[in-house]
Amino acid sequence: MKILQLNQGSVDWLRWRETGLGSSDAPIILGVSPWTTPKELFERKLKIRAPQRSNSAMKRGQNLEPVARKIYEDLFGYSIEPVCGVHDTIPWLKVSLDGWNEAKKVAVEIKAPNRDDHLCALSGKIPEKYLPQCDHQLLVSGARTLHYVSYSNYFPKGQDFVLVKHLPILEALEALLEAEKEFWSWIINKKLPQ
Repeated sequence: MKILQLNQGSVDWLRWRETGLGSSDAPIILGVSPWTTPKELFERKLKIRAPQRSNSAMKRGQNLEPVARKIYEDLFGYSIEPVCGVHDTIPWLKVSLDGWNEAKKVAVEIKAPNRDDHLCALSGKIPEKYLPQCDHQLLVSGARTLHYVSYSNYFPKGQDFVLVKHLPILEALEALLEAEKEFWSWIINKKLPQ
């Protein structure tokens, strides 16, 4: 992964995200997003449809992310930094990681989810709608492992922070890459299959 000097949430970062596929696009492309369809994403990438607006759940996640990152760092004894990067050979494959440790090749995805999604993590699983996002991060970053962190201040101490380890599975990464290449060809050709 080539790391870029971009501040997540900045105007430059938003522009940069528009010119490729990021990890939050992966669940949409694979059809498991409960919020957005592939057609809507296609229209957003071509600026036919307005960009997605931030909502209260997104803002809550942004506010709790630094808290969860600090708990993670205290727990593991090493720092993780939010970074943006591009795939080593496919420049339109992009990633904005909530946490990255270069020495350990660990990517961290932090969620401040709803109750059901947090309970799913407490049972040792990543919610299905987030799996493609995690796979995309592994694909682009080349991380050895991804730590999916679920943090909910609605739960009591001891249940508020949970980590699920997610390892790269070659078949899943290859299938995702093929789906993303196909979707990107639709963007390049400005044509959505019927």
